[in-house]
Amino acid sequence: MFDNEKRYKYLIEAFYYHSSQFNLWMAFFIAINGGLLLAYTSDGLKCAKFEKILIVILGYIASLSFHCGSKGYRFYIKNFLNLIRDHEKKYIKNADDGVHFCFKMSQKWTDYFHPTRPANILVFKIVSLFSFFLTYAWGILLIQNIFQDMKNFLQDNVDVLTIVLAIGGITIINMVFLYIAMLFLSNSPADKVDLESDTITVFEKNVS
Repeated sequence: MFDNEKRYKYLIEAFYYHSSQFNLWMAFFIAINGGLLLAYTSDGLKCAKFEKILIVILGYIASLSFHCGSKGYRFYIKNFLNLIRDHEKKYIKNADDGVHFCFKMSQKWTDYFHPTRPANILVFKIVSLFSFFLTYAWGILLIQNIFQDMKNFLQDNVDVLTIVLAIGGITIINMVFLYIAMLFLSNSPADKVDLESDTITVFEKNVS
């Protein structure tokens, strides 16, 4: 068991460790998304449809991973911050001696509209919100590319698709008709011949 002083020290170290890791991994995801966007807009891929679709799929996966990672690190950071707050409330009598309680933000210190003054805005929330909207940006590009390729494919292969759709339609109609025939045109159970062995034996005796 740790004493209160060691526990407090380890909680603070864990909090700042996860904060530094948050900055590292979020920069990693931003670099990946930026690289994929650069590859998508590259002139060398204007005619490579498959490559562009693949890049957009990877971009969407990267943005979704970015968002999940930001939320995951926020969970750990907030958890350790709550542990620090709880420790300070229980064991630190003088609020000025605490790491968390020492941040006594005055209203005059924060200004949301002044261009140079600080404001109480959490970077963690901004990153999570940005990564959330980034998934929509990549998702829109993905759907747009898929629909565009489908449109081009339909225009270039209209005759083949007509035959395929006709065969598929006729097959469905035939199956529906056969199902209806099975329900209404087949023999009723009373009209069916019983082929059990006893019945066959009696029938053979009567014939003979």
